[in-house]
Amino acid sequence: MAFSFGSGETTKDTIIQILGQEWPLSAKEIFNRVKKHSKQPISYQAVHKTLGELLESKVLEKNEKGYLLSLNWIDSGSNFFSGLHASYTDDFIKSVEGKTLEFDTLYEVDQFLIQSLHKLLSILPKRPVLCLHWNHLWLPLFFSREDYRSIKDLSKVTTSYSLIRGSAALDQWCQSFWLERDMRVKIGADVASTFDLVVISDLVLEVFYSPEIKQKLDEIYNRTRSFKELDVDGFFRSVFEKKTRVLVKVLREPILAGELRKFTVSQFK
Repeated sequence: MAFSFGSGETTKDTIIQILGQEWPLSAKEIFNRVKKHSKQPISYQAVHKTLGELLESKVLEKNEKGYLLSLNWIDSGSNFFSGLHASYTDDFIKSVEGKTLEFDTLYEVDQFLIQSLHKLLSILPKRPVLCLHWNHLWLPLFFSREDYRSIKDLSKVTTSYSLIRGSAALDQWCQSFWLERDMRVKIGADVASTFDLVVISDLVLEVFYSPEIKQKLDEIYNRTRSFKELDVDGFFRSVFEKKTRVLVKVLREPILAGELRKFTVSQFK
């Protein structure tokens, strides 16, 4: 994807165009490219300040590898980069496939999974099949939080099948919520004894929780007789924000994904 650099562009314009062709880049790498294309002398401090302004205005994001354009900004229609969303999403897949990622809290894992689904759904064919194998259902318990609310319409954009190992009162309450929204959910299934699982397209994501966190979840689900008696905020703070170690393994395995999808769908016939 090529863009021309004009003499009348601001430093912000130049940075945006650079990151439209190559990402992610460090501040030093961006400075070197800006300096090469700039008609006027420019300092590293000026470029770094501009990067901060673009981050603050949410035009850019930053990860461990450097700066890149924000997908939300790309989607907003306020820019001239046609087709960048698909490119950035494909780059995201390449950046995580074959890796084992480590997170400090369940909340961070949920954020990663939610963001990953949004990015994947933006480039996959309409209504892809989404399969979940999970220990317990906890959505929609946390829909008071914006990032969880964002997956409320999954039933409209996917054909989903969820197999849940737990069958406690909270699992039943969450199941009812999703069944009313045309999501296929089966509780008390013989799955997720070792790890939770997400399958979409040719991607398989395995989520490994520490025994302590799994035990804490089981304790709360087993003793809670109805949603009304659950302290949702306390539950979130004591479990989902609790420091722990959660591993997420990302595999791009078409054959494995296909077999897991076939098995999951068969449980609903």
